[in-house]
Amino acid sequence: MTKRVKPTALRWLTALALAIALLAVAGCDMRFGSGSYIMPPPAPDLSDPPTRVARLSYLEGPVSFQPAGVEAWSPAVVNRPLTAGDALWTDNSARAELHFGFAALRLDARTHLAFLALDDSSVQATLTQGAISFRVRKLDEGVRFEIDTPNVSVTPSGAGEFRVEVHPESNSTEVIVRAGHAEVTDPKRAFEVSAGKRVRIGGTRRVSYKINAASRPDAFDEFCQARDRREDRSESSKYVSQEVIGYSDLDDSGIWLTHPVWGAYWTPRRVPAGWAPYRFGNWAWIEPWGWTWIDQAPWGFAPFHYGRWILLDSGWGWIPGPPGARSIYAPALAVFVGGSAGVAWFPLGPGEVYVPPYRCSRRYLTNINVSDTVIEHRADIPDVDMTRQTYVNRAAAGALTAMSREAFTTGQPVGRVTVAVSAREAALSRVIGATAPLAPKLQSLAPSPAGLRVPEPPSSARREVILRGAPPPAPVAFEQRRLALEEHPGRPLDHETLDQLSRATAPAQAPKKAPKSKPAATSP
Repeated sequence: MTKRVKPTALRWLTALALAIALLAVAGCDMRFGSGSYIMPPPAPDLSDPPTRVARLSYLEGPVSFQPAGVEAWSPAVVNRPLTAGDALWTDNSARAELHFGFAALRLDARTHLAFLALDDSSVQATLTQGAISFRVRKLDEGVRFEIDTPNVSVTPSGAGEFRVEVHPESNSTEVIVRAGHAEVTDPKRAFEVSAGKRVRIGGTRRVSYKINAASRPDAFDEFCQARDRREDRSESSKYVSQEVIGYSDLDDSGIWLTHPVWGAYWTPRRVPAGWAPYRFGNWAWIEPWGWTWIDQAPWGFAPFHYGRWILLDSGWGWIPGPPGARSIYAPALAVFVGGSAGVAWFPLGPGEVYVPPYRCSRRYLTNINVSDTVIEHRADIPDVDMTRQTYVNRAAAGALTAMSREAFTTGQPVGRVTVAVSAREAALSRVIGATAPLAPKLQSLAPSPAGLRVPEPPSSARREVILRGAPPPAPVAFEQRRLALEEHPGRPLDHETLDQLSRATAPAQAPKKAPKSKPAATSP
C-alpha cells in the first residue's frame, strides 16, 4: 500500500568555585539525602521502548538537528541518539553519518532527512532533498528499512549498498543499487532494482522511469566507502557485538585488556584530568527513555549505553556485555543519588542491575540487564530495588559527579559545572534510582547557545512523500507534553497518556485512503 502524506518536521576543576557557589545559593545538601523517585509499575510487552536508536556518529560542516515535537532547529552533536520524529539537515559542504547497529547511513551536503519510525521492526525515514547512501549489513526477518521520497518509496530487500538522491528542481529521484536488491514503489506499482543498476524516477502524478547502469562513484560515494572500510577493519569487533552501536570508534581511543574475573575490558586513553564515566558531556531529555547521556568524546557512545564500568588500579575500564547476547540500548547506565537542589550520579558496575525509569515489561527488564553484564541470579532481576542494591562504584574515588538541577535540566556541559564530592559524602548519599527526578524543559531536548544562527532546510524540502508502510502517529508537541511530564518528574510518559494527548491535539480531518500498488516486478 502507498500513501502520500506530509512528513513531520535536537576544566571541570577550574570551574569548581563557581559550581560550589551555584549550589550554595540553591541550598544544595552535598550529602544528597533528600529527593525521591517512584519507579513506574511493570507494564505489558507492548509498552516496551525500542531496543535500538540511530547514533549520530560523524559530523562534518554545519549540521542541524530538530528533535521530535519541536519546531526549532539546534546544532547537531556527535553521539546524539535519534529516534522517531527527529530530523537532520546538512548545510553547504556538510556531511553526517548515522549508525543503527545493523546499518550505516550517510548524508551528503544540503540533505533533509526525517524519521517517521525507528524501532525494533522498522526504520522509516523521509528524504525530501539531497543525497543519502546507506549500507545494510543484515536485515532480520520482519524488519523494514524504508526511505520515502516525493516520487517513490525505496525498500532494501536485504543486505546491500544503496544510494537515494532527491532533486527538487526537476521533481525526480535517483536510486542506485551497488550491492543487493531494492524495491521501488510509486502510487501505482512496485518493481525491483538489482545490483549495478540506476533508476531515475520523474514526476509524481505521471511517473516516468529511466534505467541505466550504476554511475561511477563520486566524492560522496568514496567518502562512504572509506567509512565502511574503517568499520570493517575494527579490532573491537573481536570483543564487542557488531550490534553494539559505536563499537568501531573504540579502536583509536583506547586499548583492550583482560580482567581475571570479568574478561575483556576496554580502557580509554588521553582523557581530561579528573575524568570519570558520565562526567564530560551533557544530559538531554529523549523520549521514550527520558534523561539520556550524550558524551562529548568521539568514542563516547557504546561505553555509556551498553555494558558496565569499573575502577581498577590502571584506571577506569569498560566491560561490554556477554558475547552473543542481543544488544539493547539504554539511555544511561548510571545510578542517581538525590538532593533538593543538586543531583549526582555514578556509573553502574559489573553484575549490578539496571532498573529503567520508564515503563517496561519484566521480560524487557531482564533482557536489558543480561545483554549488558553477567548477573548471577537472573530470575531475581525483575524484583531488584535499586535503592537497596550494593554498588561497587559508589565509594570509588572520583566516581560520583554532582551538579545543580538547573544546569542539569538545561543541558549544560557537565565538566564545566561539576562539583567534587568526597568518598565519605558519596557513601552517605541516598540512591534514588536510574534517573534524576526532574521534569524537562524545552532546552532539555536540544541545548542551543543563545543567539547562535542554526541553518534550516529551505522551503523546497517541505514536500509530500510516497509511503509504502504506514508510519506511527506523529509525536505530540513538547508543549502539549510538558504538564503531564511535570506530574511525575523524571518519568517519561506512558503509551496511554501519549495516546490521550495525541487524540486531543489531532486535526479534525479524515485520513486519506492509500491507493493500492501492483505486485513487484523486475523492471518498470
